[in-house]
Amino acid sequence: TNYGFIDISVLSDSLTTPPPPRLLLTCVAENTPGFHARVELLVGSARRLGGSLETCPIVVNVVGSVDEAFALRLERAGAEVRVVSRVERSGFAHANKLRMLELHDRQDFDVLLAVDCDVAVAADPAPHVPDGAIGVVPTDMDAFTEPQWRAIFAGLGSAPDGRSVTATTTGQPMYPYFNSGVVAVPREHCAALFAAWMQAMEDLDELWRREPDLIPPARRFYTEQLALAVALWRGLPWTAASRELNFPTHVDLHEPTVAGMRPALLHYHAEVDRAGFLLRPRCRVAEAAAERVNRSRADALGLPYKGLQSRPLADRARLLVERSRIRAQAVRRRIRPASAT
Repeated sequence: TNYGFIDISVLSDSLTTPPPPRLLLTCVAENTPGFHARVELLVGSARRLGGSLETCPIVVNVVGSVDEAFALRLERAGAEVRVVSRVERSGFAHANKLRMLELHDRQDFDVLLAVDCDVAVAADPAPHVPDGAIGVVPTDMDAFTEPQWRAIFAGLGSAPDGRSVTATTTGQPMYPYFNSGVVAVPREHCAALFAAWMQAMEDLDELWRREPDLIPPARRFYTEQLALAVALWRGLPWTAASRELNFPTHVDLHEPTVAGMRPALLHYHAEVDRAGFLLRPRCRVAEAAAERVNRSRADALGLPYKGLQSRPLADRARLLVERSRIRAQAVRRRIRPASAT
């Protein structure tokens, strides 16, 4: 007779293993057709391929006002729309993304997954989201030279403990400096990160004014991103998350550094074709993920799709020139370019 039995070790594990954190996906967008298309790709791919994101709360923050038809499409996809004002006290591009951190008073999530609009979801990000600390992914490349870093540390009076993270374009160690396009923030740290991030931007702004020759103007375009690193250096709990949580498609990566990865979130920047499909990633590791996003979108919208395409070289050169022009104007005139994130 088989009386059966209970494996006590399995039962014990099920009782002691905490449930995965509840995620809330959020972004900030300008109220323009270009941003509408990016947000709809983000929300659609999250609902179709995102695993835990298929049913989680999604909040789209729109700066100033929102187009009614766009808002209705998002609501049909199960996303909330929140109209926000521009971040004051900052002339830096991308600072409006801090509005996402104001969701800390909600009770329906444990970790805020704050992303840029130009992100597509290829798989469930939950396995890569740290619990209890702010999860950030190192940037693709080192932004500054060693003398420039040393000057920044001296000017701010704060510095990290050495070159503790890896630049994925080179595989070389660098100081902890992170891409702000995906940040996983435990709810209890959202308000503190908002305050520390804003203070760091103000401190860097003062540093650039005090020492205008310290960093070339073109390098100051991402002051908001440097400010995130500074805020974390100053004592907030953080951990370097897997590159799979924020995988770039627009640059070549050091393949030994990313070998075997299965990207969950693709940061595609402007790498989409005229039909809105992701272009072929520069790194082969992300090709399967990009193909999955595109086929899912084609099936959902009934669009023809011929597989991953590469951007023509002439278009790449034209885009590079245009990006450089916009960044130079933004820094020179101290105004925000037509971008919210």
